[in-house]
Amino acid sequence: MKIKGVGSKTIINALESFAPDDIKSDFNFVKTLQIKKVQSMIDSGNLDAVVWRQTLESATDMIQKHRQLDIEIIDFLMPDYPQNLKQVETKKFPAVLYVKGNLLLLNAEKSIAVIGTRDPTDNGLALTEKYIGSLVDDGFVVVSGLALGTDTNAHVSTLENSGKTVAILAAGLDEPVYPAKNRELAEKILTEGGALVSEYPAGTKLMPQYLAARDEWQSGMSDGVLALETGVKGGTQIAMGHSGRQGRPLAVPDYRRYEGDDYIANTKQAQGTDAAIQANQAFPLYTRGSVKQFITMMIEQHQKRVELNRKVEQPPVKVHQPEQTQANLF
Repeated sequence: MKIKGVGSKTIINALESFAPDDIKSDFNFVKTLQIKKVQSMIDSGNLDAVVWRQTLESATDMIQKHRQLDIEIIDFLMPDYPQNLKQVETKKFPAVLYVKGNLLLLNAEKSIAVIGTRDPTDNGLALTEKYIGSLVDDGFVVVSGLALGTDTNAHVSTLENSGKTVAILAAGLDEPVYPAKNRELAEKILTEGGALVSEYPAGTKLMPQYLAARDEWQSGMSDGVLALETGVKGGTQIAMGHSGRQGRPLAVPDYRRYEGDDYIANTKQAQGTDAAIQANQAFPLYTRGSVKQFITMMIEQHQKRVELNRKVEQPPVKVHQPEQTQANLF
């Protein structure tokens, strides 16, 4: 159901103080909500009991339409809604999600967003496959955006390691998958027990701004973020910024230790991740021990979120430098 001018943030702020059983669909309850736009519409006569009933009927039709398309509608008050997403430190998340596939993955015990450039190097692709193998072995669900490059490699590597993966899309789930090259991959994600997720209802066409918005929910749904490669500017940098604001630990490969200073100077895809390490904004991965440390960090913070009430402010993420050792290189 959608009322023009009333967005997710307004709905969440109005309803989060109610217990789920106290929320009603009748018009008398609507009149009690402290939503300025809704009250204005009621006062002007543009929203009354008849219009509200028509709105409910439209919502019912919308739910049925999505079910016919095998799309589940999950609102933020339902237990299937990703609890990680509800507990981001920004307190910003979609009121409704649309899901195809395995709903259980939305609240997996372990999940990680894997992001990176659309133009990965051979080194970046090899490290993606190596890290994914380790993460899947440890029971992590891999979340990514189905874009070309790093995202594609993350999804494919997860499936090749018999893992589960979730793709966040930037259009209605009945729309042709973008990019077209990954339509077969999207189907394989579903047949292999994964899920496709969108904040947009069926019939919503892809828009450039939706691609940018999608990046925010990848980190929000996950316990941590692994950025494989990125320049100093671009979409991956934006997604890395979301991880910090949302209170999610961020890790990147330490290419300076893997390949040396000259590699950083000559490889733009490594310059953004290196800058994050130098600014102490990301946890550097280099040894098996550092990977294990990052996994432990994600698990511990996930457990804290499970234990704490969602209204309790979470402590800020601290980046810990792993022990500098040449042993057990990853």
